[in-house]
Amino acid sequence: MAGGSVAFGLVVLELVLRWLVPPMLPGVATAHTPNARFASWALPPRTWLTLADPDTGRLIPFRTNARGWKDRDHSLAKPPGVFRIVVLGDSYTYGLVAVDQQYTTRLEAMLRQNGWPQCEVVSIGVSGWGTDQALEALISEGVQYRPDLVIYQFCSNDLLENLYPEPGMPLPTPFHRVKHFRYRRQPDGSLEKVSLEVHPPRMSTWKRMRNALRSLALVSLVERAARAGEGRAAGAILDGASVSQSAEVHPDSPYFLYAAGEEPPGTRRAWDLLDALVRRMAEVARSHGAEFVVFSESGDPGRRRWFLEHGLIRCGPEGDCLIAGRATRPIDLQRPLKNLARLCDDAQIPIIRPTRAYTRYHHDSHTNPEGNERMAADLADFLTQHTRLARTSQADEGRSGGRPSPPARLVR
Repeated sequence: MAGGSVAFGLVVLELVLRWLVPPMLPGVATAHTPNARFASWALPPRTWLTLADPDTGRLIPFRTNARGWKDRDHSLAKPPGVFRIVVLGDSYTYGLVAVDQQYTTRLEAMLRQNGWPQCEVVSIGVSGWGTDQALEALISEGVQYRPDLVIYQFCSNDLLENLYPEPGMPLPTPFHRVKHFRYRRQPDGSLEKVSLEVHPPRMSTWKRMRNALRSLALVSLVERAARAGEGRAAGAILDGASVSQSAEVHPDSPYFLYAAGEEPPGTRRAWDLLDALVRRMAEVARSHGAEFVVFSESGDPGRRRWFLEHGLIRCGPEGDCLIAGRATRPIDLQRPLKNLARLCDDAQIPIIRPTRAYTRYHHDSHTNPEGNERMAADLADFLTQHTRLARTSQADEGRSGGRPSPPARLVR
């Protein structure tokens, strides 16, 4: 009798806690969610998740929307008069910040403040995604929103993530164990999509039990309280501390991205593949009536400052050098941006370059809230000058206080 009363009380407590303080799971993508069918890994829809501030350990809660993205809800049907922007990217679009601090959210606010109240920004970004997954998300999800503009956010590590799995290539991220496809660039420049045999790690019984317990509101509440007092969260770093061991910044790697001289063979293949993927993204966007733009996170002064701060590079008399053991190697941190700009110019795709220094966390090279604000400002500056954000009539202009309508199409 007493046992039954205790069990009943615990059930009631769990239900009350789920209503007041719903359980929050770590904000990590998984292969066991609807959008993983096209992207290999994604976030579960309508789920409370948490991120940890890499410097303070403070938990940042957020709830994924109905489609499974770290964003507010958006209807697939575009409301009349709305200029809709779809942004596709990786962890920089996903953001190690609260939803209202993401650069995509801040971009929408800035554009509305600058005279385009009918502008709407849809954010589709997941940590670890490459350009190929952004392409799949555009085909399967992005075009459903009937966007007027599609923005692909580029990060230099996209290059290697697109290539995987090449023979002898190290695993770019732990997520890639479950990647079930890749693209190959054919000699004529076309793309071939190849299915991959996936062997995800088996989940132990103990891990299954632990995950089940963590989904309980009471256990989640206790765990959050414990983590809140830990200070900087261990394991919060996604690409910061491990960057010095990464193939992209190892001078002897065939995938070294910052070579000051001739590019390694793996890097050349990576750029060829990126070229084909970006062109395909542009084709998909334009075939659905949308403009297409590439936005580069790579190449801003903030990343260089972060490398210098952590002793990964040194500024010498002849420029930046990578510290490799007791030796130093000359590098060009701007090389990915230069190559990307050349690629976009050849493909006649507008590119948004970083003009501000994107500030980053100390313990992680991802952009912090201030860095996200600066990314949004770069995008807003470009779009305000180069693209029509609303197809307003003279009557619409009158109702908006006489604001002029921006130009019709992207201006290169």
